[in-house]
Amino acid sequence: NHLIEAKTIIGQYVIKAGTKTIADQAFMYCSSLTSIEIPDSVTSIGEQAFDRCTSLESVTFGKNSKLTSIGIYAFDSCTLLTSIEIPDSVTRIGYNAFWGCSKLNDITILNKDTMFGESFAPSTVTLHGYPESTTATYAKKNNINFCAIIDNDFNNSGAIDTEDIEFLAKDILKDVSQLTEEQKAEANLYTKDDGENGEPVINIKDLIKLAQLMSGK
Repeated sequence: NHLIEAKTIIGQYVIKAGTKTIADQAFMYCSSLTSIEIPDSVTSIGEQAFDRCTSLESVTFGKNSKLTSIGIYAFDSCTLLTSIEIPDSVTRIGYNAFWGCSKLNDITILNKDTMFGESFAPSTVTLHGYPESTTATYAKKNNINFCAIIDNDFNNSGAIDTEDIEFLAKDILKDVSQLTEEQKAEANLYTKDDGENGEPVINIKDLIKLAQLMSGK
């Protein structure tokens, strides 16, 4: 259940499901590692675990990640890493965890209460997090660029706009087949503004009505 050492990996590597911890310095100086997939089962990443993995470009976590902590210097000097999304299960990131990642542009923190060690990331990075989160507070305190996460902002524009509404409408329409013809008519799906291919043109009122019908309200 513990990954102790893997320093000769070349290219992509998928950590075995069921692994619970990545030990201190497990991948340190593994200069040929290009991407790493960390399964849901991993709960902690040790100190300097990926320190100076200079070819590492991608770090991905499982959708149901149980990861809670990232150790000090864990990804220090991963000089090809450009972005990373930290799961909402993570409550602590150690100091200098991403220090020396010279090309790291974006770090997304999904937990609103994650605690950070000093200088956990380069000052040139953009931190993405929820308003009034510890990420927002850290960014302000350290004069780091901050971009607020807004729920349902699918195109990451920083606001809910027409593209987001269209995306949500199309997502809802995937399940429209379960509605009766009467319900479809009630939602005003079929109008004179329908497209050339017979696809319904949806406005805000249609979307609200669809959501109500889909949820049974």
